[in-house]
Amino acid sequence: MVGIRICKMATKALRLPTHFARYSNHTNAPFVSQGSSPRAKIVTILGGVHGNELVGVEIVRWLQGLLNNAPFSTFDSMNGELIVGLGNPKAIEAGTRACSSADDLNRCFIVKEDCIRQKNILSYEDQRSLDIRPLLKETDILLDIHATNKPSLPFIRIAGEQFTHRHHEVLKYFPHARILLRDSKHTIGNGEISTTDEFVQYNGGVGICYEVGQAADMSCIDVVKNEVAEFLEKEVNLYLPQGSTDQTTCTTEYRKTREVNLEKFEMIEAINLLPNHKFEWASGTSDINNSFTMGSENFQKFFANQPIGYMFDDMGNETVVSSPFDGYLVFPKVEELMVEGKPLVWIAKKTS
Repeated sequence: MVGIRICKMATKALRLPTHFARYSNHTNAPFVSQGSSPRAKIVTILGGVHGNELVGVEIVRWLQGLLNNAPFSTFDSMNGELIVGLGNPKAIEAGTRACSSADDLNRCFIVKEDCIRQKNILSYEDQRSLDIRPLLKETDILLDIHATNKPSLPFIRIAGEQFTHRHHEVLKYFPHARILLRDSKHTIGNGEISTTDEFVQYNGGVGICYEVGQAADMSCIDVVKNEVAEFLEKEVNLYLPQGSTDQTTCTTEYRKTREVNLEKFEMIEAINLLPNHKFEWASGTSDINNSFTMGSENFQKFFANQPIGYMFDDMGNETVVSSPFDGYLVFPKVEELMVEGKPLVWIAKKTS
């Protein structure tokens, strides 16, 4: 799907990147303040910002397929605007996270746009971020669907110091996520705003990064479809065609247990790969004689001063990687994504 589809009456429209679509009926739209120009609320759903994360790609294609073929009456009750798009079409086509191991579209949304434009050579991810930035600046709620490279329970990451009642409200639409990961200090970008959700929050919106599981695991697709359907009903009064979701997927009881059992973590710091070094994860045997390898999954617990891994310089000299406090590993890198000067893993602490 390439280009723009405007349903019913639309206000002056943003120019959309390729593989994005717009759905709206501004007749019923309540206006929100955006500087001096009131306009309809904009909800954006992204998938495939990393091309190998399959659930997000499928959700976007599913939504565009449903809505592009829906009768116009589907949009009569809408009270806002929905934008749905694929983040990185080139990586999606290649089945890779990005166009190279050194690139990452979800680190290109820095505040200072000129820092990207002034590069001698723009990568595909650089250019794609420049195309997407204008619509993220206008977005009131962003749902960016991701997945991890190592096994993980589903979780939602929310960055920045602000965590408002709107974040709480949006979080409730996604009970499949049993973990809330906060990143108050933007550690994922070494202290700088760099991701889609962070960029939306910087511009006054609510940014949600939903990590639904491991990148190639599609087992949660029906659950996520159901959650997205409810999200659209509550936020823009858009009801998907009957039969497009399994309404029994998320039960009331499941939601109640999530409210009680939601685990909360805070990202503390990154461990970066030193220049001219290689890295190996530590392995060993637990107290009950089970073998383990560090970095094998997200939210893997470690203890203070326990070896997490080892860095080796060109001469083979070893540096033990550890932390002075107990914690948990999040976003551990697979070998092909280990780049000198960039994070190997992030350290998180459990807050509740």
